[in-house]
Formats: sequence, C-alpha cells, structure tokens
Amino acid sequence: MQQHFPRLKMATGQAMGSLTYRVANAPTVDNLLFHLSNEPMDRLLMPKVLNAALGRVAKLATIPHRGENGSIVFDKVLSIILKGLKCRDWDNRNLAGAFWAVAKFHSETTETPLPPGRVIELFEAMTPYVKHETCSAVDVSNILWALGTFKLAMRHDFRYSSSVEELAASLCVGWCKVLSSTEPSTRAVSTTAWGAITVLADHRGAEGLKLMKATLSHAIPRLQAFKPPEIAMLLHMIVRCRDSQNLPEVRPFIDECCRTIDPGRWDAREISVACRSASKFAYPPAKLAWKFTEYLISSDTLSKMVPTQFSITVNGILMGLASATYVGDLGKFVEK
Repeated sequence: MQQHFPRLKMATGQAMGSLTYRVANAPTVDNLLFHLSNEPMDRLLMPKVLNAALGRVAKLATIPHRGENGSIVFDKVLSIILKGLKCRDWDNRNLAGAFWAVAKFHSETTETPLPPGRVIELFEAMTPYVKHETCSAVDVSNILWALGTFKLAMRHDFRYSSSVEELAASLCVGWCKVLSSTEPSTRAVSTTAWGAITVLADHRGAEGLKLMKATLSHAIPRLQAFKPPEIAMLLHMIVRCRDSQNLPEVRPFIDECCRTIDPGRWDAREISVACRSASKFAYPPAKLAWKFTEYLISSDTLSKMVPTQFSITVNGILMGLASATYVGDLGKFVEK
C-alpha cells in the first residue's frame, strides 16, 4: 500500500519532501531516476532540480554498486538541460554547479564516461548564459576547474571554441580581483589556477600569465597553509604556463617552497608531480629538486611508487640535478 508522507518544513521554509531535496539525497542512481520519472516535464525543467540531479549522479558514480546506470541518467538530464536553457532562467550558481558536475562525472565515474561530444555540446550551450560580471568566487572556481578537468581528459590538441575560451579569460579577470580583495580557500586558489591555465596556456597565454602572477603573489605569504597537492598543482602550473618562469614572482615562490615544504608529508603522486616540475626550473642549483632528492634517499618512498610515478620522479630528479655540483650525491640517489 502506498504511503503518503506530509511535507515537513525545513528551517529555510523549503519543503522537506520537495523534488530537489529527494533528488539531491537519492541513495542510488536508480532511486534518483525513479524520482525524475514520476514528475511532469514542467517541474523537471527547474534549474535547481537539474543541478541537484547532476551533482548527485556525479557523486554516486564514484561509489561501487550505487552509481550503476549513471551514464544513462546523466545523458537524460543533459538532454533536459539543453531543452530548458532557453525557457528557464539559469543563474550562475546552477550553471557553475552543472559545469562542475559534468566534469566530475566524466573524469571520475567508474562506468563508461559520457561521449565527449555531449559534454562539449552542453558547455557550449551553457556558456552564453553565464553572467561574467556577477559570478561569485565559488562559481568562478567551479567553472574554471570544470573546463580544465575536461580539457585534460581530451587529446593533447583539443581546443575549446572561442566563446568558451572567452568565458575562461573573462572569469580569470574576475578571479584576479577576488585574489586581491578576499581570502578564498587554498584549495580554490590552486584548483582555479590549474583549471584556467589548462584551458588558456596553449592559445591565450597572456591571460594565463596574468592569472599566474596574481595567484603566486597571493600564495607566497600564505604558503604554509597550502596542502601538498595544492602546492604540487601550482608548481605544475608554472611549468605549464608558457613564459611564466620569466615572472618576477616565480623565484620567490620557489624559495618559499624550499623553506616551507616538508617532503615527509607528501605522498608518492605529489612528489612525482613536484619533481617533474622542479626539473624544469632554470635556477641552479635546483634547490627544490634537491630537497626532494634528499628525502627520497633517506626514505622508502621510491619503493612505494607505481612504475609511472617512479619513472617520472627519477627522470625529473636526474634532469634537474645532472650537474657537476651534484655528481656525488646523485650517485647515492641512483644507488637507492
């Protein structure tokens, strides 16, 4: 017998039993699909419902036995969004949430990812509706992270359309203002720079350089608060951004890394990223690479690395320290 539950009111005044709430808290993808299948299209077109559905599927897709059929449901939701963009008012928060959820699902799902063409189609469709001048710091960070994450998953020569690149460049301007006037989280600082430069470095380097300059200026006096993966991300971005090593902020940033980094707190993946990046800094005697080398000589971290991490780390260190100054010490590393 079907039971009917009363609508319990939340503190915000929203109905506890609302479609948005049920979708956002669905325990499985199949349960989420059940909720969507029993609603008229007029309710499904609500941006907050679609955003909640995308976000929930993206999270469930990484959990074994709870994300089955995620690709099917995700594709259905994308189709509804593409139909509804023109007939409903999508605000920046819901648009940014949709960008984030699509990129997260595509890059982290344990199922078959979405066809890249579908993701590109949605990004292209949502781009004109983003109101650049009123984007919050969280919205900017989510959109730039999403664009960078998806681009990284594509082939090396993939490039967004001019409209998407223009959106990324415009959001970079807004993010530079955020960095100069507020205190975003360290995670937001690193992931936003990573996403933006991944999108812009190859074809719009000038915008990437401006963002890198603002990011490093913000990070240097606060570096002790940054976690190892966040610092590794920034190191990688300096290398990734064309001509960034000519920025006057880079040398102080590397010096501060040498002063504050404790390699013992870094895991194998983070060390491999840092060593690969450090090998490309043209600052003899490559202090940062040497700091990690000393740690690796005295620890068993190398033995815990998977083959790819091991080769990246060893190559980065040998490339960065292969000079007469370090021949003796490098011998210890090679022996290790």
